[in-house]
Amino acid sequence: MKSSYTIRDYREGDEQGITDLFCEVFGKEMTMEQWRWKYLFPGNGKIYSKIAEDAFNKRIVGHAGAIPLRGVFKDRPIQFFQIVDVMVHPMARGFLGSKNVFNMLIKTLLEDIGKKFPEAFCYGFPGIRPFLLGKRVGVYDKIEQAIDCTKDLRRHLFLNPYRVKKLRWDDNRLDILWAGLSRDFPLSLIRDKDYLYWRYATNPFFSYYLLGFFIFRKLIGWAVIRDVGDEVLVVDLFTKLKCCRNILRKLENYLTSLGKRKIRLWLPQMWRKKLKDYNLQETNVVTANMVWKLPFKTHIVKANLYYTMGDVDIF
Repeated sequence: MKSSYTIRDYREGDEQGITDLFCEVFGKEMTMEQWRWKYLFPGNGKIYSKIAEDAFNKRIVGHAGAIPLRGVFKDRPIQFFQIVDVMVHPMARGFLGSKNVFNMLIKTLLEDIGKKFPEAFCYGFPGIRPFLLGKRVGVYDKIEQAIDCTKDLRRHLFLNPYRVKKLRWDDNRLDILWAGLSRDFPLSLIRDKDYLYWRYATNPFFSYYLLGFFIFRKLIGWAVIRDVGDEVLVVDLFTKLKCCRNILRKLENYLTSLGKRKIRLWLPQMWRKKLKDYNLQETNVVTANMVWKLPFKTHIVKANLYYTMGDVDIF
């Protein structure tokens, strides 16, 4: 494949070429339903994707996407973007400088986001090799290596004040809880019921259920769960930091009663300190700050970002 290509915005009708490229690069299918859920709904029809198109046959040879999400920084709403599906056809890789497809795709995407949203926070979860490529060209900076927190389940014999029960995705208490705790999450997605409904209830990739944790009928936290055989993924978790350990113990007992054998979750460094009886192991995923033409310095992000598996589109 020759090195002549153009970088442009997504146009209606590109989705077939994007999903074909996804299958070519990642070796798995993305259906049209999955593409629409991922890209069309969060932006209310506005697609924030850049396309690399071969100049000769007009074939899509590269793509970089940005999912627009609502976030907060120090209790002030800001625009978040999760950078996803950065991919280049194998035959279009390896060019240098201004001809490098990856380099031009991601830089053009981030530059345009920075112009339209000067205060935006952009982050992503590349593998180690893509991260190193992005680091080398100045677009990615490392927040931390994502850590698998795992534990073999067994029943805890202790007095726990919390009750656990399943919740509906449209439960109004979810918004009340977010409003009450949001100041404790200085840099985070807005985890209200609208977000939970889109991210989990309508997700065409996986099925989830939502558990609420209560004291005297008051909701004090929730967890989004995905079953993977004997293992359970805690895909998302929201509560006060000081309540985290007791809530997880209640969850562990609940899952043990269902016959589950293992629990796995991701939490940032400050929260992981509460997990003294969990096994911690680095994954091959890098939690990355996007720094090209964007305002958030990585040391600020490290000190403030709250993220879970649910921030990543692969869970």
